[in-house]
Order: sequence, then structure tokens, then C-alpha cells
Amino acid sequence: MEHLRSRDDGFDFGIPPHHDIPTTFEAIYLNLKPQLHQAWGHIVLPGGAGATSIEAYKEALTVSRPEIQRRLNKAFVAQGAQAILQPTTPCKAPLTEEQATIHIAGQEVSYLALANHTVSASSVGLPGISLPVGLSRDRLPIGLELDAPLGSDRALLDLARRVEGVWGA
Repeated sequence: MEHLRSRDDGFDFGIPPHHDIPTTFEAIYLNLKPQLHQAWGHIVLPGGAGATSIEAYKEALTVSRPEIQRRLNKAFVAQGAQAILQPTTPCKAPLTEEQATIHIAGQEVSYLALANHTVSASSVGLPGISLPVGLSRDRLPIGLELDAPLGSDRALLDLARRVEGVWGA
């Protein structure tokens, strides 16, 4: 397999060329669960109908991402907030056999909705951590997502330790 390197921006992930880690979208796609193939084929694989063009990707990295970072940091400062706290997922974890169909507030949604609370910060490079905080009535895990201002990784880890101390995790 080839060394993991973006074809257009030259970004090198530092994975040595001889390993068993899939390093292309196509190789990762082959190892996905069948229910994920359609979504990946549509939005992730180059050439998929919903895939992001190289131009749009570069604009997102150089224009949109910095603007979102600026706005979020401004909000953290204005509110004096150390972190945003929210459930890790917008619903309880689905059973393995129920992962193809997810319901939130009685509505059937894509399984991608499970990542809504974690993607917003991680996609713009903000530090985030998810802590286990309990179990649902069905004994499925419930997590608490903490997202913090840009560059505050150590402060977030300290906060997470304090939250774990309160929760007894």
C-alpha cells in the first residue's frame, strides 16, 4: 500500500510505507461495514456525487475554518467559558443490529447524526474529549462531550479530570 499522503496538498501523516493500515479512501472503503458503503461512496470517495471538490476543500481549510475558529474563540472569551458541554451523541447508543436505522426524537435519521456533537469542534481543530458518564435505561453508554477553545488542550484535560472526579468515573 502507498504511504498516506494527500494527493493534492502534500500533507504527510507520517505512517511508514510498509504496514497493514489502509491508507487510501478506496482501501478503507473495502473494509467498511456494508451499511456504510453507500454513504462513503456518496460523500467520501473521490468522484462520489456528494464528495467535496479539491477547490471547495482548500477554501474550507483556508477561509471557512479560520473564520469559524475566530467566531468560536470570540464566543468563548465573551462568555468566559472554559468549554462547551453537551451529550456526546444526540441519542442513546444504538444496538449493533439497529445501527442502520437511527431514531432521534421519533424521527428516522442517518447514522451520521450520531457524530453531530463531536464533529462541530473537531472539524475546525478545537480540542474535544468525550467522557463516559453513565448508562441508559437499556444499559447502553452515555457520554459527555467537552469542547474547548483553540490551543487549550491542557486546560481541557484538567477540566475533564475534574468532571470525572465529580461523576466518579
